[in-house]
Amino acid sequence: MAVLAVTGWFSRRSLCLAFVIASSLLVAACGSTTVTTTGPTIVKCALTLTAQNSVISPAGGSQQVVLTTTPECAWTASADASWVSRIEPSSGQGSGTLRVDVAPNPLSSMRQATLAVNDARAQLQQGGAVCEFAVSGSGSQTVSAAAGSFQVTVAAASGCTWSVTNPVTWLRVTSGSPGTGSGTVEVSVDANAGDARSAELTIAGQRFMVLQAGVNAPVPPTPPTPPAPPGCTFALNPPTVAVPAAGGGGPSLSLTTTCAWTATTNVPWITLTSPTGSGSASLGFTVASNNGAARSGTISVGSATTTINQASGCSVNLNPTVVDAAVAGVTGSVAVSSAASCSWSALSGASWITITSGATGSGNGTVGYSVAANTGGARSGTISVGSATTTINQAACTYSLNPTTASAAVSASTGSVTVSTAASCAWTAVSSVPWVTITSGGTGPGNRTLGYSVAGNTGGARSGTITVGSATTTINQAACSYNVSPTIFIRNSDADDLTVTVTTSTTCLWTAASNVPWGVLTSGGPGAGNGSVVFKISTNLGGLRTGTFTVAGQTVSVTQAAARPD
Repeated sequence: MAVLAVTGWFSRRSLCLAFVIASSLLVAACGSTTVTTTGPTIVKCALTLTAQNSVISPAGGSQQVVLTTTPECAWTASADASWVSRIEPSSGQGSGTLRVDVAPNPLSSMRQATLAVNDARAQLQQGGAVCEFAVSGSGSQTVSAAAGSFQVTVAAASGCTWSVTNPVTWLRVTSGSPGTGSGTVEVSVDANAGDARSAELTIAGQRFMVLQAGVNAPVPPTPPTPPAPPGCTFALNPPTVAVPAAGGGGPSLSLTTTCAWTATTNVPWITLTSPTGSGSASLGFTVASNNGAARSGTISVGSATTTINQASGCSVNLNPTVVDAAVAGVTGSVAVSSAASCSWSALSGASWITITSGATGSGNGTVGYSVAANTGGARSGTISVGSATTTINQAACTYSLNPTTASAAVSASTGSVTVSTAASCAWTAVSSVPWVTITSGGTGPGNRTLGYSVAGNTGGARSGTITVGSATTTINQAACSYNVSPTIFIRNSDADDLTVTVTTSTTCLWTAASNVPWGVLTSGGPGAGNGSVVFKISTNLGGLRTGTFTVAGQTVSVTQAAARPD
């Protein structure tokens, strides 16, 4: 804005010249000042998790997860599985190390949980429990010559599979085989019209003798293990031995005693190399190769026992090993390859992955699955069969907004933004500033048009955003502008009222003030929208004087002539 500044003392001739200059300046255009302000920048936490590259023991234990982020980033940690018993600490700020404790795994298959810290994810894996089986009946059952039945119970961890092998026709397994976990086997026995007979069943990998009396002679009782001579004690070390599936010679057992002894085993797949002796000795044994599930047997001398645990000989391969799933969800299948004698169970490691078919089987097979639609960030889960896994990675929800930039007038206004995303993706629109309000369609899922309103501006230019996920629309609102008229007054020495008008938008605020003691604001201001103010200038009793008023941020110049000579 052009401003006329008149200083010094004027004669009547020079005052006339000033009027000419002022008249030419009255046609000058009024300018305005634009101030641009920007809404607060949204600071996002960049956070990464690094878990130990190890599998947690089936007996339970801890896993350390290193959390790396900026010092000002606050976070909260949680897990999606109830067997994650503790996360310490569960919340905090900045980088640190989390200790994650897990409970013992009662299942024979590996399981997986997801550790979530804000939007970051880390996978925790826990090994499956070793399958061990205990069969009731001390390894044998005696029955009469008449037809009948009997039951045998098998104790095993959940997920451990087993079966019964029967080599004869006069015994039939009527229920319970194959089994998973603990269960009961029902065995039917045909009537015996001849001599006493026997058969050997294999139940959960262990030998089980069935002795049936005949019509001509009863079954002779199984001879008991001879008691140890008085004063004899026996000790076997170690108490447990683990052997590989391939079998072969096991480590020697240390027998401590002063007596004669006989060593026995309760399973056919353990062979003793030196079953008798006297005094302390080293007991050697061999183990047959295992082509099935993990199994256990014992070597006993008197009351001393060593348990032999042999690893499963079943190897499992899955194809594919990695699946990329769409956000909307998908169904699919995994091919299982294994030996015909190997039984297996499929297990999902995530709540959003469901086994739909082929949950159990033996040998080659197919596991069907479905993946639920994703409603948030990228995630990973597994399908496990034995020690083999297929990892399913599901893409995150992505969002786009249209338009990405919108301009709003100074006065109140409305607008809309189109949200594009997958049908399953849930979202909530957020305004970063109070003067932008979401009025409709502010939540998902799926595609939607959201409406918003912009409050009238009362000051300088400003910007705000509407955010959906990582997508934003920026709304720029124009600043208030003011037209003040007139901006120059030239008056004689008499007292006078000066009126200044303000033209602006209805929401725009403004004030008025006098900058000289001989000019007083008598009406108008502060105001909003169009208006006017009146300044009263007093009679000039001295020489020529100039001053200014400030109206709506703009300067109004006043020149008052000197007092008239008497």
